[in-house]
This record gives sequence, C-alpha cells and structure tokens, in this order.
Amino acid sequence: ISEARIIHDSRAAGANVPIILGVWTDTCVLVMERIQGVRLKELLNQEEKDGAEACRKAGRQIGLLHRHGMVHGDPTTSNMILRGEEVYLIDFGLAEYSDSVEKRAVDLHLMKTAIKSTHFRRFRPYYTAAVEGYCVEMGDGAQPVLERCRLIEKRGRYVER
Repeated sequence: ISEARIIHDSRAAGANVPIILGVWTDTCVLVMERIQGVRLKELLNQEEKDGAEACRKAGRQIGLLHRHGMVHGDPTTSNMILRGEEVYLIDFGLAEYSDSVEKRAVDLHLMKTAIKSTHFRRFRPYYTAAVEGYCVEMGDGAQPVLERCRLIEKRGRYVER
C-alpha cells in the first residue's frame, strides 16, 4: 500500500513513474504499467552521446520527488528507464515521504555511487549532468542537499580524508 501510494503521489507531482493499475491488499499484489524502454544502466554503458542528457533528466526526476516531499530510496541507474525522450523512475520499494536534507542527500549519494561504480569511464560528465538537472528542479533547495552529500561522502569507511 505504501509503495502504491508514493508512486501515485509521485505521478500527481509530475514525476515520470508507472501508472498503478491495481492494489490487492488481501493478497499483497501491486499491478502497475510496464515501462518499455532501456534501463539507464545499459544506455550509459553503451552510449556516450546521449548519456549526459539522460542523467540530466534523471536528476530532474529525483529533484521533482524531493521538491514534493518524497525520497526514492534507491535511485540507481538500474531503477531508471529511458522511454522515448523521458526518464522514468521505477522500484519505489524503499521510497518514503520526507523533507529531510539528510535523506535527500543520501538519495543523491546513492545515485552518485551507482554512476561512479557502474559507469566510471564517464562518471564526471554523467554525475555533473545529474546534479544540473537536480538543481533545476530544486532551485535554492539544492544547495543544502549538495553540501550534506559532501559530508556523507566523508563518513565513508574507506575514504581519503
């Protein structure tokens, strides 16, 4: 129920997410639209040309959620699908409602870590584009999140200090 609710509210906020088709609480079944397209993970591994623009759109989608009081919880390139010209977010199993700068920063940090570990050859332009998209959606609210993200990185176990 929680996942269906947050997907519904994300869609109402304007985010690109699957349409909820049905929820059966007695059998714990959630049925939603299948998003046909290519996962960003595969796109970024094979194409350099459109990768930065796809990351910019992904950053905007995360910013849109944050601006409306939601965090995704697992914003990796495996949970983003390019359908046509738009990036869709999927897998809201860890999503929650929160205006916390910390939780927003953890979302960004997870996205950064996913890009860095999976798409390391183009990490800098991809992550820079994602942050640009995020800032477009968040406006002045982006700066505290980006600052907290830097602090979170310093908490890492194997980080040069």
